[in-house]
Amino acid sequence: MIPFTLYSLLLTLNSLSISPSAYFTYGDLSDGAKSYSVATYWTLEYKRNHFLFAYDNYTEEDPLWNIKQNLFSLGYTREILSLLGVRGVGWYMFDSDNNIARILSARLLYGYNPVFTVGYAISSYSRQWWSGREFYIVYQITPECRIFVFKRGWWTTRVHYINAEGEKYLSLSSSLSLNIVPKFSIGVDGMFGERFYFVDDKLLVVNNRPNVEKGIAGVKISCGLTKNISLVLDLKKDFFRTYNINYYVLGLQMEF
Repeated sequence: MIPFTLYSLLLTLNSLSISPSAYFTYGDLSDGAKSYSVATYWTLEYKRNHFLFAYDNYTEEDPLWNIKQNLFSLGYTREILSLLGVRGVGWYMFDSDNNIARILSARLLYGYNPVFTVGYAISSYSRQWWSGREFYIVYQITPECRIFVFKRGWWTTRVHYINAEGEKYLSLSSSLSLNIVPKFSIGVDGMFGERFYFVDDKLLVVNNRPNVEKGIAGVKISCGLTKNISLVLDLKKDFFRTYNINYYVLGLQMEF
């Protein structure tokens, strides 16, 4: 006879799904700087509970200066009714110049196909400038519609409204992800408009570059190497007011 505590543990492990992933990102800035990022993401699913953890170590090198930055993220998602779910995410970020960011985000989800969601994020920043330290808060609202198309993937459209330092920014983004054949998918995404210090509560990242973002164009390919492991390649161009960045991402996604 299996002891009750061991039996309960086995049932828990049988209902638990773990999805770790790791990514390396190289960024080539048009102003001559280079950036490097090593990140890991962990998702744990137990029944209707989804737990998220992410860590990103970022370095940016320029002939005149270097930036080192660390970001920690924790998140939780739960289905609270038949078609209604709620998600909450928190970030803490600091860098080598003692700049600090704290971000909280919540998202309400409803529906099956289409899925309608609306997200709200508030982030506070402490940044060191030559003239002294500045403190400010950024507010963001992101409604979204996600539709299952062609019986192969998802088309997602989002509106981003951001209020930062008394300025208002509005942008529109869209992405399409399709499973072409088993274990092989391709996605494209784009954004146009203006946004500043944008928080992505799905990718668990915040774009805290002190420059207005004007557009994005990217393509992502995922190829299954085994039943549980996939290789990811992501190419993206990010446009800002005074420069642009080419990102090259290589990652491994696992599921157990």
